[in-house]
Amino acid sequence: MSGFFEKLRNSIARFMYGRNGADSLNWAILVLYLVVVILRAVLVSLTTSVAVYTFLNALTLVLALVYIFRAFSRNLDRRRAENARFVQWWGPKRQAIQGWNYRRQDRAHRYIKCRHCGTRLRLPRGKGKIEVTCPKCHEKTITRT
Repeated sequence: MSGFFEKLRNSIARFMYGRNGADSLNWAILVLYLVVVILRAVLVSLTTSVAVYTFLNALTLVLALVYIFRAFSRNLDRRRAENARFVQWWGPKRQAIQGWNYRRQDRAHRYIKCRHCGTRLRLPRGKGKIEVTCPKCHEKTITRT
């Protein structure tokens, strides 16, 4: 039985050789597709609107087709350029989400923004009223922690 699965894996690998496969943009399209499918399931049970159902069906179809097109595409230069633009757009947003999650979990510190330059400052909690100097613009601020 393991010989069958190895042959299947090898045949799929040969088929996908020279094709785009799954990159960051395809993973984002897949996640968006799953969100729309779940949203469609929830909204269909809550509303009887045919227009909403039709729109969500069309959106899931378009997302599935775009995913399949990009995964099996042999035009690697265009797909890589699309993925690079997506990563350049998504990178700062992803870092902001990760930073927000880290700050949310950090209970030992309080985070404030410098009023002058907007730099995020990390202060120890429970120290009372302290004077903070921004390391970027050297502006002094008095705040409570």
